Amino acid sequence: MVSSGLLVNLVIVLFAACIHATLQLGLGCVVLLYHYGKMQKTVPRRTNMVVSSFIAGVGTMSLLVLAALGFVLANTFDLHEAREFYLAVAAAVFLVAILIWTVYYRRKNTTELWLPRNVAQFIAERAAATQNSSEGFLLGTVSTFGELLFLLPVMIVAAAALLSLPEGWELLALAGYVIISLLPLILVRCFTHKIATVGEIQTFRARHQRFIKVMSGVLFAVFALFVVAFKVWGRM
Repeated sequence: MVSSGLLVNLVIVLFAACIHATLQLGLGCVVLLYHYGKMQKTVPRRTNMVVSSFIAGVGTMSLLVLAALGFVLANTFDLHEAREFYLAVAAAVFLVAILIWTVYYRRKNTTELWLPRNVAQFIAERAAATQNSSEGFLLGTVSTFGELLFLLPVMIVAAAALLSLPEGWELLALAGYVIISLLPLILVRCFTHKIATVGEIQTFRARHQRFIKVMSGVLFAVFALFVVAFKVWGRM
C-alpha cells in the first residue's frame, strides 16, 4: 500500500513536471527549427532529426539540473525538518506565478517572451544556423537556461521531493518528470506536418496565449499552496 508521504512526494514531482511543460521557450524553439528548416528547404527528415536532438538536449539538461539541485539539497538541508525551507520556496513559487501573469509575455496576443533582446536574438540565430543533430542538442541544452528564472523554485521543490522518496522510486519519478516536461515538444515533433503545419501551431499558440498564461500562473499558485499544505502545515 502506498504511504501518504510517498504519494505527496510523487504528486509534487509530477505536478512540477506539468508546470515545466506549460512554459513556452522550448516549444517556441521547436517551432523556429521547423520554420527555418522550411525556409532553407531542408529535407523534412533532417529537420525532424534536429528537433529530436533538441528535445534530447532539453531533457538531458533538465535531468542534470535536477540532479545538481538534489546534490546541493542533500548536503545542505535536513529535509525531514525543513518547514522554513519549504515555506520560503513556496513563497518563491507564488512570486513566479505573479511574474507569469504580468511579465512572461512581452505583449498581449503574441508569443514573444520576456527574454532580454540579446538572448532572444541569440536563440533565434542559433535556431536558424542549426543544421545537424549535435547543434540541435546543444541548442536544447542552452535554451533550458532561458527559463530557469521561472523554473528554479519549482525544480528545487521537485528535487527535494525526489530525495524524500524511498529507494527505487527516485529513478521512476525522475523519468516521469522528464517525460512529462517534454510532452508538448514530443507531441509537436510527432504531429507536425501530419495533423498540423508549423503555421497552424503558431497561430494556435498566439490565439490561446492568454489562456496558456493564466493557466500556467494558476498551476504555479496551486503548486505553492500544495507545498505549504503538505510540507509546512502537514509537519506541524
